[in-house]
Amino acid sequence: RLPLGSPPLDAKFRTELTAPSMDELHQVQAKLDSLTSKMEASTENHKVTEEQLVQTKAEKERLQAMVDTLTQEADASTEPLKQQLADLKDKVRIKQLAKNALNQKLHHAQEEIDHLQAKLDSANKGTVDLKLAVEGHQCSEKALEAELEATKAELARERKARQQQDATLQKLAGFAQMQLAQWHWCDGTSDWAFGAGANYTIEKAFSEKHARIVLPSGRYTYEVDFGTMEQTNTETGKKRAVKRVVMAANCQADAVQ
Repeated sequence: RLPLGSPPLDAKFRTELTAPSMDELHQVQAKLDSLTSKMEASTENHKVTEEQLVQTKAEKERLQAMVDTLTQEADASTEPLKQQLADLKDKVRIKQLAKNALNQKLHHAQEEIDHLQAKLDSANKGTVDLKLAVEGHQCSEKALEAELEATKAELARERKARQQQDATLQKLAGFAQMQLAQWHWCDGTSDWAFGAGANYTIEKAFSEKHARIVLPSGRYTYEVDFGTMEQTNTETGKKRAVKRVVMAANCQADAVQ
């Protein structure tokens, strides 16, 4: 029931609503239904005056007009969505057509693959005998290769043994050559031969073209200079002449350096 002199309901709703929505539409429809119920109840109970009834009817008409307006605005706002939905449906249809075309191409490609596979199977059947012959030939080749590897291994062992013999002979020849030379140091009055170990070390360094060699001897260390043919006591600095005597095969001296 609306009191006399109350402002129109549509003005109140227009100040609160700024854009049509389905919730607003339902709210307006609910109010309209509520007013209709009230009007029917008022009419039945004869508690509504003629003026209130006229006002209620007018309010009902205004609310109905408002519902129509909101409905139109809602339809207008959903029109872009409908257009987008239609565009999406068109795109889906186009993609489906493209998918069908692709499936058809795949089907043709699969048929071609099956055809080529059949040719390959036929070719494989024709090569079975050839493979067996090749395998037999390979077995023969493997046997020959094994025999060849065994021969190579034997030759390698013989070569290694020969190299070891050559190295031993070379060492013996070098040692014999060194034994044909005797180094001496001189104290001014006599010549004194170096011991066998020192003589070997000096002769080896001399043969290898070293300029000098450091030689330990007892509590002293000597430096033998092959350029000046002198030995120097590294502690006292005393120098003495050294010489190299080359011996003949009969152990007689035939040259002095």
